Formats: sequence, C-alpha cells, structure tokens
Amino acid sequence: MLISLTILIVCVLLFLGAFFVTGRVLFDYITTWFGRLKIGRWDSVEQWMKAVESQARKSLKRQGWQAGGLLLGLSDKDAEEYVFSHSGLFSRGQSDVESAFLAFALKERGQLPPGEEEKLKNRLSNKSKQSTLPYRDSAPSLRFVDTIGLACPFLYSVGLSGVADRQIVEYDKIRYDGVFPPQAFEPVRNLPMGVYDWSRGIGWYILGIVSSRSNEDRVLQMAERMMGFQRKDGGFGAFIFNPSSRNESVGTALAGILFVTAYKWSGDERFLSSARKAEKALMSMTRRDGSVDFAQGDPAGIGQYSTHYGTMPFVQGMTLCLAKSIDVLSK
Repeated sequence: MLISLTILIVCVLLFLGAFFVTGRVLFDYITTWFGRLKIGRWDSVEQWMKAVESQARKSLKRQGWQAGGLLLGLSDKDAEEYVFSHSGLFSRGQSDVESAFLAFALKERGQLPPGEEEKLKNRLSNKSKQSTLPYRDSAPSLRFVDTIGLACPFLYSVGLSGVADRQIVEYDKIRYDGVFPPQAFEPVRNLPMGVYDWSRGIGWYILGIVSSRSNEDRVLQMAERMMGFQRKDGGFGAFIFNPSSRNESVGTALAGILFVTAYKWSGDERFLSSARKAEKALMSMTRRDGSVDFAQGDPAGIGQYSTHYGTMPFVQGMTLCLAKSIDVLSK
C-alpha cells in the first residue's frame, strides 16, 4: 500500500512538472508570436529610436554586463540614476571581466565611483601580470573572445593599454585568414575552439578593437572583410559564413558600430553606408514596443550555440548606441 502511494505521488509530481514545463514553453511561444506581429513596421528612424530608447530604459533594472550595454546607449542622467538605485554595483555573481564592461559604461557616462574603478583596475592588473586574462578563474587555461569585448574597453580607459593590447595581440596568431576570431582557444598549443564565423563572438572582438586607435589597422581590415558578408537587407547571420543562418541582431548591431568607427577613422563613405544598412536591418528586427528581437541566446559551452532567438537588454543598448552615432554623423 505504501509503495503504491509513493508511486502515485511520484506520478502526480511528474505530471505536474511536465504540465508546468509544457505550459511555460507554450506561454513563451505565444508571447513571442504576439510580440512579433507587425514587427519592423516603422514610419521613421526618429520614431524607432524613441521606442528603442524607451524600452532600453525599462530594462535598466538589471545588473552586470547587460546593464553596461544599456548604459552605453542611454544618457548620463540614466547612469546617475542607475548608480543611485544599485547599492552594490558589481554583483558577486559576475566575474571581474564581466564587471569591467559595466565599469566601462559607467565611466563613459561619468558615473563610475573612483574607489570602484581603482579596486577593479588593481584586480585586473594583478591577474594579468603572469599572462593574459581568462574569462573566468574556473577556466584559467582557456581564452574566450568575450574577454576582448568585455575587458579591453575598460582597460584602455583606465590606462592599462598594455594589458588590453596583449589580450588582442594574443588572438592575432589564431584568427582565421588573419581576420576572424574563433569563439575560444587554448594558448599553450594555439588550438582554436568553436567556430570562426559566430556573429556574436565577432561582435565581442569588435568591441575590443574599436576602443583604441592603436587597433586602426585591425578595425579597417575587419570592416573591409565584414562588408563582404553583409546581406542585402543590411543584416548579418548568426554564423556569417553560412548564408542560410537567420539574421541575428547582436552581431548586426556590433558590425554597425565597427563600420561607424571605420568611417570615423578613414573617412571612407562605404563604411558609413554599411552602418546605415545595419541600422535598417535592426529596424526590421524591432518589435512594436521598441524591443530589438532576434538576439541569439547564450551558448551552453564551446561550440554549443543557442537555437533560441529573442530580446536581450545588451543588444537594446548596442542598437541605440549605433543609432545615436549615425544620427550625429548625419547632422
């Protein structure tokens, strides 16, 4: 009798669990489907930018590197309010590399507390004395392209250019065709890991190299090659070498930032034209409420890329950053 009751309870719990999971999946599917109704139908760039900015501001409750992306697209006042409402700016769940990106954004907005800047600067400086920075302390023998985008902007901004340069130069020996970085690599044997055409990974590399004029050659070379993979609608696939991969907003936004930087440093109008095409593609990927859609989810590991595409605070901020940069250049 006791065994039968136990089996019954287990069956009920399994049923409820399956029901909850299925219900949640169905709810997410319906919510996404509804959110994408009439997606991309914007009457003007100005109207679109206001909607994207409004949605970015609503997303600013979170912490970490995603908030850093949002703040780069928002105002100094938004950053001031963010600092005021977050007593612990750098959460314990974030690595120093991830904290560096939020710190960079706050510094750009003039809102990074000097004490926090010095503490993070010292930690990163000490970690890099023996070698370049790993993404996480739990994987010290691997290098991820994410680290270039997350840490190098901050390193350049606080006078640790040598540390940032080493991080980027280390990747030079492993890039495909001298341009495209793999998701990760093992530096002792120079073994590449993951793929070379992951749009989001290329975006992380872009964020690092555009942070300093010392990388001008890398920026112009990358921009020149990236134009060859830009689609007719201005977007970039989740895997840029694969023409059948779906358009992806993170890679598209960061490619646009690459093109804007290349234009500023070279004056080549082709780059500005490509930036505007990327902006147009992002408009087509923006929902009615201003949420930028089709951002690929986080990978589960090296080479384990997400099949989920949706909204993401980081791309919301990067899209706004790109749009504002183009708007300034157009005036």
